[in-house]
Amino acid sequence: MKETYGRKLRKATKISSSKAAEAVGISRSKLERWERGEAGLDIEKVFKLLEVIHVQKIDFFNNNISNYLKNITLEVSKAYESNDINYLKTQSKKLLSEVENDSFDKRTFLKAAIYCNAYYDLTGVDIFTDNYKKRLSMYFSKILSGDEVWYYDDVYFFGNTQNLISPRTIYSLSFSLVFYFKNNNDLEMKFSTAILNT
Repeated sequence: MKETYGRKLRKATKISSSKAAEAVGISRSKLERWERGEAGLDIEKVFKLLEVIHVQKIDFFNNNISNYLKNITLEVSKAYESNDINYLKTQSKKLLSEVENDSFDKRTFLKAAIYCNAYYDLTGVDIFTDNYKKRLSMYFSKILSGDEVWYYDDVYFFGNTQNLISPRTIYSLSFSLVFYFKNNNDLEMKFSTAILNT
């Protein structure tokens, strides 16, 4: 089973998934899907879970989200800054090939989108197919369908795939993000900064 930072924290505190889920007010299966990175969890529930397992919010966010996203950012930024279009193209095609073999691998798909976005930005050549663009729009549809809840990784992926999204979707997402920011005054500084940068 794939183990996320949240799951490692919960296991380190010796709290069972059943007990943690009950304390947070969600089903055990929902907690376990979130721990595997397969489902989202309202930020209030995440905060409640952190309280239950005695972990500071800032420690969780700095470690959980960041490790995965920092690795992508470092790889892409290095290639982008050195104008290494061959590396960006090779990685884009490799990741898209992996997506073809496992269409349910959301993380690989989003990583591929970031590489394709950087490649497109440097070359003007779009190797991200229309079907992939529809799938990327579907990733953000949960926000636009009235949920209006933004997570840090949503902000990150939106900010780093905008060349691949239609102008209409960019406008809708931007409007939603500004609305979310204005109505959530208690966001962590790192999250607020990410929103403003995006």
